Amino acid sequence: ADVVTNLKLDRDNIHTQVLELRYKKMENAGQRIRKSGFLQSEIEAAFSELIHTRWSVVEPSWNPAIDVYETDEAFLIEADLPGIDSSHVQMQPQERSVTICGTRKVLQSFNKGRTLVTERAKGCFRRKIDLPGPVDTRKAKARFIDGVYEIILPKKSL
Repeated sequence: ADVVTNLKLDRDNIHTQVLELRYKKMENAGQRIRKSGFLQSEIEAAFSELIHTRWSVVEPSWNPAIDVYETDEAFLIEADLPGIDSSHVQMQPQERSVTICGTRKVLQSFNKGRTLVTERAKGCFRRKIDLPGPVDTRKAKARFIDGVYEIILPKKSL
């Protein structure tokens, strides 16, 4: 009976040590997250976006690839949007960000047979791009050039 009791005590002791180790690892991870302001802000932004888009009727189904450039005068954003009509894209500039949204329509150019491969994104998209400085939203411009949606956001005079 003493052997069984000792085994149970050893098992309980090991279990307690494992739980304590897991708790310490979680505590250390939490401290690292708190120390890293960038990661914390990214997590907060992700949760904020989830909360704010919760009631949206149409959820975005894809995001276009983008490049963002900065000059002394402006920010330039290029978004790959091949096959999308300019009337199906909107740009919404804000003080320190810009949101682009739109829809890529499903084209049925081949009506007979079955689809074997579908890789091109379809449906609605919404992409918010944060900027490192304020922009003059009244002077924001956008245009399509060869399937690339180009946005020019002049910097706000300080």
